Amino acid sequence: MTEATNTWLLYALGSMVLFSVSNVMLKQTISSSSLSKLSIQAILGIALTIIIAAAIIYELFLKPVIMSQSILLILGVVILSFFAVLLEIFALQNGEVALVNAILGLSTIGIAIISYIFLGDRFTYTEILAIILATASVLLLVF
Repeated sequence: MTEATNTWLLYALGSMVLFSVSNVMLKQTISSSSLSKLSIQAILGIALTIIIAAAIIYELFLKPVIMSQSILLILGVVILSFFAVLLEIFALQNGEVALVNAILGLSTIGIAIISYIFLGDRFTYTEILAIILATASVLLLVF
């Protein structure tokens, strides 16, 4: 392994550890607070209000100053991430943290498929086999 390989791998492992700890903390928070009493309608209402406010702020203040595709992509990432966390909260309300996170781990397969379609990434037979085995292992855990 080269030093560049080791660097990204260390960052990825560090990120995985931090996400793991934060998900356990999130489950604990949901289990022991009034968050578990919030309905999906209430949280979606809050989310919709935040998105509308962000759109108005962008349209009135940011668009005239910054009209770059990068800003729009970052805004899209923030919005999608926000909704992903909301769905994760609902999953953690009733699901086991380990199983919920096993399902979330399938995002790797989703990313692989999307990158194949839109970015032209290609995978070796070994990588394809790993994707199939990863999917099968999560399915065995959950079902």
